[in-house]
Amino acid sequence: MFKIPKGFTLIELIVTLVVLAVVISIALPAFNGMIISSRSASLGAEMEVALNYARIEAVKRAGRVSICSSEDGSTCAAATEWNKGWLVFADTAALDSSALGVGTVLRFWNDIPPNAQIAVTKGAVAVNFIRFNSLGKLAANETINTHVYVTGCKSNEASDIKVGVAGMISQAKANCP
Repeated sequence: MFKIPKGFTLIELIVTLVVLAVVISIALPAFNGMIISSRSASLGAEMEVALNYARIEAVKRAGRVSICSSEDGSTCAAATEWNKGWLVFADTAALDSSALGVGTVLRFWNDIPPNAQIAVTKGAVAVNFIRFNSLGKLAANETINTHVYVTGCKSNEASDIKVGVAGMISQAKANCP
């Protein structure tokens, strides 16, 4: 009786590995684009969560709560570099129009993709903080616009987040640049 050898020959194994390498090299760029677009969409969702959290905390605490750009999680950055992270805190300012007073830090977001692009504006002016008063309204009396995306995202995975004067937060998909 003749026995058939089990297993692969070296040539069969090499051919299989070459075919696998070709398939991976074709599929990898598509997966990379999907990952970047997914990061962009989730970054917009994180910013919306932070804004809603700040607003809810202001109402719950019956006091001012602000969100600002921050690198270290304990102080607000003077610049408008939201792509380094942001901080939600109980604001100890005496008036809605007063300078920021960082009180109790409530939450710090710092896991931001290195190629994140975040622009927070009031009118045409860039801002480094957003303040909610005890009623959950914006202290600024002017709509705040936030445009969030990760460089290299595709299609409409950028986010435009609008905070109205009444404190209502809405998010819409926007085209990536």
